[in-house]
Amino acid sequence: MTDRSFPFLPISRAAHGPKALSARIVCSHCRATDEVVLGDRRPGPWIAKRFAAAGWTVGRRAEDDLCPACGTRRQRKDLPMVATKPVPTGEISQEAIIARKVVHDLLFEHLDIPAKRFRGGWSDERIAGEAKMSAKFVVEFREKLFFKLAADPEPARFVEATAALGRLLADLDGALGEVGKATDALRTAEAKAHTLTKAIAERVRGIAAEAGR
Repeated sequence: MTDRSFPFLPISRAAHGPKALSARIVCSHCRATDEVVLGDRRPGPWIAKRFAAAGWTVGRRAEDDLCPACGTRRQRKDLPMVATKPVPTGEISQEAIIARKVVHDLLFEHLDIPAKRFRGGWSDERIAGEAKMSAKFVVEFREKLFFKLAADPEPARFVEATAALGRLLADLDGALGEVGKATDALRTAEAKAHTLTKAIAERVRGIAAEAGR
């Protein structure tokens, strides 16, 4: 990085304040930018150290510069698959330490902490793939350092809706039972009325016959 140079530009520290000289770096992948405010012109190595301290990957050429996010993603792609079991000496390997850091950062970035759920599209399995760790390790790591995931609200709403439908069906079944009882009572009353009508008709005919004599 000894031959690196950075573009200089004036920036304002406040809305209407005086402009100060700064050096700019641009991510070669996502085009994100960052500035270091300078008192005066500084050599390239000094500026490079300031950007590196801020998390940038500073290359020998501007085309190799990466912002902290893109640099972390490149690190993940370069990581080997790491076994989750401890090494025989009881010490954790450097690769395992880096992988754990990646898992922690991904969990912190993609967990919705108030809701205790992952944000859209993320899961333990996806983080395991990104960090090249087992899904079982990621689950245990998350539950130990963060929390257990809350129940998915969609299935919970489905269960509640199903229970409500069950209650409605039970009410409907009860109402149909009442209708059945009322129908039976109506049929009994109808049969009784028919019997009474028949008896009255026979009585009327008997009276008429007595009167005819």
